[in-house]
Amino acid sequence: MMISRPRTRRNHDTISRTAALRLKRGGLWCCLFLFPTLAFAQQGGLTLEQALSRALAHNERALGADERVDASLARVSKVRAAFLPSLSVVGNYTRRAFGTVRTVGSDEVTIQSLNALSATANASMTLLDPRLFAVYGQALSDRDATAADARGSTRALAFEAATAFLAALNAAQVADASERRLDFARKNLDASKARYDAGLASVNDVTRAELELATSDRARSNARGAGEIAMLQLGYLVNDRIEAPLASPDALLAEAAGPPPPVDQLAVQALELRPDLAAARARAAGLHYSAKEAALRFFPSLGAVYQYRMTNEAGLSGRSTNWFVGANLTWNLFDGGIWVSDNTERNALARAAELEVTAAERKVAVDIRSALVALGNAQAAIRQAGVGLEAARRNATESLGNVSPGTRQRLAGCRRHRQSLRSGSGARGRTIQPRHRLPRPSRRRRSRSS
Repeated sequence: MMISRPRTRRNHDTISRTAALRLKRGGLWCCLFLFPTLAFAQQGGLTLEQALSRALAHNERALGADERVDASLARVSKVRAAFLPSLSVVGNYTRRAFGTVRTVGSDEVTIQSLNALSATANASMTLLDPRLFAVYGQALSDRDATAADARGSTRALAFEAATAFLAALNAAQVADASERRLDFARKNLDASKARYDAGLASVNDVTRAELELATSDRARSNARGAGEIAMLQLGYLVNDRIEAPLASPDALLAEAAGPPPPVDQLAVQALELRPDLAAARARAAGLHYSAKEAALRFFPSLGAVYQYRMTNEAGLSGRSTNWFVGANLTWNLFDGGIWVSDNTERNALARAAELEVTAAERKVAVDIRSALVALGNAQAAIRQAGVGLEAARRNATESLGNVSPGTRQRLAGCRRHRQSLRSGSGARGRTIQPRHRLPRPSRRRRSRSS
């Protein structure tokens, strides 16, 4: 349904409508750009550093990484124990049905005691085993790789927690912006109704304002839901309940807005500090040690043993204590070629691991350049948003400044004039309607009276 505007005072209505349209556009630009999401900063609340410290202290992934490091240290200790001597003590008690005693000369010799007691102390040590050095080196490489993996796991967890923190902060700011949009939509609807009452707009403008209000309400509900989901995700990573508000990391954002270091410097730092590269190098070194272990099986191993024994059955020797020291030499001269096959296989795996390390090192420069390109695009987008913000502010200021006080008074006067026209039309209608209801004389009466 379209409402026709009055034909009188056409120029005055056109000027008033133009001013009202400028007011509407200026208010819209103010709503969209005077409160940008990225520039919104909250004071107080949970900081990014606190969220990261909580995640690293309470998340199961970080705790599991520490446990895996402890397991690797235990494996190193287990291999190191092979270089140390081992000591064991064994005690024995035997109850027999009868004892045996013999007389030798003037002495009685116990051959079998009724209650036999014995104790034996054994000590052994590997003096030389070339394979142990390779096994120990492999254990150390596994320890270094596990530690690097733990650093990488905690680093990835920190990145995920930081991403979730920024997502939750952005969702909260979007929710606040949706509240302001909804408030502006209500004010716009009131203004549209006022312009419609003043005859400066049609009912279509009111309908569009009502649709904008409904859309803003739906956007607010979606923003609130997204904010709750982001907070739940952050709480899951932190392993704790998170309460709003969140503090904006202004220092981090300011650092990200600055120029990055040179690519060569970043590449050198990445090659030295990236935990995934350190883990890959350690695993490749461990495979080389494993291949050496297979090759060192050909060499003999030398060990020493010591035993001390005590018993109450001296026997014919007449001694209740005894001890001995011995050496063991083991040399596996032929095993069917198993150690050769193992050595060949493990060397091939070690070379493959080294090639993977080389490929990962070459990809470092590509990753850094890609990240710098993405950072440059983000910085350009922020600059473009800043330009749009300044343009929107100037547009809003000019739109509000172009509407003079006289124009605003004419808008108000036009509204009063429209109301007076409606009231006057109603009064004339009430005056004319009784006249229309008066009985009219017929033609026959007119002719007679004439």
